[in-house]
Amino acid sequence: MTSLAILSFVAGAVLGLWFRVSVLALATSLALIVVIGAGAATEVNPWWVGLEALVVWVCLQLGYIPGVIIATYAAARKSRDRRQIGHDAIGDFWPP
Repeated sequence: MTSLAILSFVAGAVLGLWFRVSVLALATSLALIVVIGAGAATEVNPWWVGLEALVVWVCLQLGYIPGVIIATYAAARKSRDRRQIGHDAIGDFWPP
């Protein structure tokens, strides 16, 4: 279950880096279908399948948060770097 939680968290972070919340909802639905299907195929206790589904659901959403934070920070840094480069380039062509 720990590997399932880590994989779900990392998948949520990757989704947060590249996609919007609507894709997270689709990925969560797909992950829940896969987990429930795998649990039904292996005939484990339904409570255990429910616990695994809950872990996947929570870890995907908790992983999405750092992904969005990193993406926002990277976009702000890129924007700031472009402004600084643009300002220096204008200063080179526009003497005081």
